[in-house]
Amino acid sequence: MSALSLLPLAADGLVSFVGLLHVYIFRLESLSWYRGSARGFGVTAANYDATAGFAANQGFYNLVLAAGLLHAVWTGDWNNKVWFSAAVLCCGIIGFITTGSAKILQAQCLPSTLALVALFAADAAKGTLATSALGGVGAAAAVTVALSLFVKARLTSDAAFHAKKRGGQ
Repeated sequence: MSALSLLPLAADGLVSFVGLLHVYIFRLESLSWYRGSARGFGVTAANYDATAGFAANQGFYNLVLAAGLLHAVWTGDWNNKVWFSAAVLCCGIIGFITTGSAKILQAQCLPSTLALVALFAADAAKGTLATSALGGVGAAAAVTVALSLFVKARLTSDAAFHAKKRGGQ
């Protein structure tokens, strides 16, 4: 058995890891918020109630990503493996740009990038590299960066406006 023949297995392992990681994130955000997991996201006990609804909602988004990733591995659907891995990468980019948290790069961007590299390497080893999909991932990442920079600018602008308004009252 050659190393190249192991690439699809490695890719599926990485995609599965990203999926299971997002099941875990779902648990933290949606099921364990009041049991201390909020602290891992920088939320103090005083703000648990104010953030629990947002966290639960975000947790379910992570569960949807996990379901898509794991279903794609189960069915062997290469396009959905790429799509959901790219979606996780894009969500990580948005999270990093809007929050500045390096944890997001480690927890979302790195594993999903490794999964994408493995998926494309496995495809290239078969001689069927889908360059259109690779271009699609790049385009999605570029649009995500642009949109998240816009959102970050808007959040900063809104925060400044409201701070000024509160100061003037």
